[in-house]
Amino acid sequence: MAKLTGLDRPELVIVSNAISTTDLVIDPKTGKLLTKHESRAAWAEGFRRTLRRLIEAGVKVIVIRDIPFAQENYRDCLMTPGRHCDTPREAAFPYPALDAEVAREFPGEVTLVDFTDLFCDDTACAVMRDGLIVYRNATHLTASFAATFTPQMAHVLEAMAARLPQSAENRMGNSPVATPR
Repeated sequence: MAKLTGLDRPELVIVSNAISTTDLVIDPKTGKLLTKHESRAAWAEGFRRTLRRLIEAGVKVIVIRDIPFAQENYRDCLMTPGRHCDTPREAAFPYPALDAEVAREFPGEVTLVDFTDLFCDDTACAVMRDGLIVYRNATHLTASFAATFTPQMAHVLEAMAARLPQSAENRMGNSPVATPR
């Protein structure tokens, strides 16, 4: 955090989370695993504190919501002709979207990016989309499928770049790019 909020801090930080870890917070004082409710509250407060520190340092923040989970046996399913392998949407989100909930507490200061609708419809989350296998395992996307989000992420970054302050070099007319006079 010192580097992210210090003198040479970046103008933008992109954050993503594994919300499945929200149930696995250990009390630093006792070394014991907190209850599910305590764990989620502690995780949310820690994430809230992190976002607040970045914002107070003047850093723009993008939070990418965690992806839905695939059913554990999706690989076996894909190898069996004629089987329906998609995960029901409600089952694909076994954890509360604490990352999105906390990000929404900072309107205008944190940009929340949610790609869920790119591979889930109203009822199910696909394990194959446009000929690509979506999941590398139950909780991670394949690189080839994740690359399909490039246009959407480029749009988010372009919009964010338009809101970033002009660098000191450019404000002073000392752009590192040579321009004809």
